[in-house]
Amino acid sequence: MGFATILEKILEEKLRDKRREEIARGINGSVTVECRDLKMSATITFEGGRVVENGSRSSNLISADL
Repeated sequence: MGFATILEKILEEKLRDKRREEIARGINGSVTVECRDLKMSATITFEGGRVVENGSRSSNLISADL
């Protein structure tokens, strides 16, 4: 399981809470998470109701509607 996939799973779990989902729907911007031990990072971009996640070592682009 890749670093970006782990972040995706955490995000999915947290957004099951309707209050958090509502907050996430209003966010427009990016958050970068870095794991220095693994020399990896992932950027999660919130685009008003969509989450686009891209791992720095992966060409996979994972997106989902909230």
